[in-house]
Amino acid sequence: MINANDLKRGMAIKFNNSICVVVSTEHIKPGKGGAYIQAVLRDLKSGRTLNNRFRSQEGVEDIRLEGKPMQFLYKDANGFHFMDLETYETIMLPVDFVGENASFLVPELELEVEFYENEPVLINLPASVDLKVVETVPGEKGNSVANVQKPATLETGYTLNVPLFINQGEVIKVDTRSGKYLGRA
Repeated sequence: MINANDLKRGMAIKFNNSICVVVSTEHIKPGKGGAYIQAVLRDLKSGRTLNNRFRSQEGVEDIRLEGKPMQFLYKDANGFHFMDLETYETIMLPVDFVGENASFLVPELELEVEFYENEPVLINLPASVDLKVVETVPGEKGNSVANVQKPATLETGYTLNVPLFINQGEVIKVDTRSGKYLGRA
């Protein structure tokens, strides 16, 4: 058990018999009454976001997740297949578990999968990934100064806005947290 004052972004806790990750916390001291912690939690099973108010001294059950380095192998009709880089065992994760992370998964991508009691609960992607542009309108030379952008479809099917000078076939760096273009790879 930890004190609610010690909650930090990224921590895993047990809340209402579910495993949740802390998305954000804010310490609030109203003019009247006691201080409290306003926390935004994401339920790992359902993916729902919850807002909860904890009293400052309230006890919260923290959970230790075990992170394993893994490599994405491929996707098929059953789901996404990953290999443990230490034991070379493979696991299959269903499409709904992977969720929006699928937009950034390319074969041989190394990432970390968090486990709780030998059950996968969370995928931690690297901060950025390199993806190939498979479809976009032709680039324009000399337009690299303006902040004008155009849509581009990447090898995973993900669509985002890129600068006008990016052409089909180029490899670009994409931020996995925001889904935005970072630059050429």
